[in-house]
Amino acid sequence: MIFEKGGIKLETVIDTIKSQGLCIIKDWFTNEQAELLKQEQLLAYSQFGDNIRKIFPNQQESFRQGKAMAILPNSYGLFPSLQEIVLSDSYLNDVVHSYYNNNCKKFLQIFCTYENKVVSKDNLGRASHLHVDPYAAFKIAFFPFGAKKSNGALRVIPGSREEGANIRINFMSKNPKGLDGGIAHTIKEFNEQCPELVTRNEEEAVYMECSSTDICLIDTDTYHGGGLIEEKGKERLAVYIHSRP
Repeated sequence: MIFEKGGIKLETVIDTIKSQGLCIIKDWFTNEQAELLKQEQLLAYSQFGDNIRKIFPNQQESFRQGKAMAILPNSYGLFPSLQEIVLSDSYLNDVVHSYYNNNCKKFLQIFCTYENKVVSKDNLGRASHLHVDPYAAFKIAFFPFGAKKSNGALRVIPGSREEGANIRINFMSKNPKGLDGGIAHTIKEFNEQCPELVTRNEEEAVYMECSSTDICLIDTDTYHGGGLIEEKGKERLAVYIHSRP
């Protein structure tokens, strides 16, 4: 699941994500690029207070683990480094097109988090629980501070993509509340509400630790979660770029 940049075949990346659920490409960014991306994120976060999830351009809601941002395409111009270094990269565009197709909803939205607080499990955001997304999605992710277990590195259950897709299609999409109506999404809830569809367990999750120059590609039918700060004083920046079929 971990590759070195340079000479990696597109087909190998796609096959790995479809079988394992994700992959990491080491040192995708130069140190200079990683620093530009980090400073751009920190500048954006400096413009609003703690415990806020800002939805660009002018909406907001609460986020108890620190700060967060939801960036929609009409606000991408506010993040020139992100546009130039990531969204305009020809290889990453080819990966998305190969994974889905040329008519997919590429780079549909960008969700970012700045976790810097140790909170109880009751106050964890949706993304920090081990979960499956309610919509099929392919995400490009990077972590400008790097990510270790202590500062909320991404957790995944490798090889769980097919099970997650089955739950999404045969349980989540049929929820009477609708996909945006408080639908169950965590593996714990699946075990309670559709146990016949669940074969994996949280103990199988592994931490995908990475540096600030690495990039992660993930199919979110795979059980995943991140941003659980374990030690006071630790911080995590995370950027997830969403595409859908």
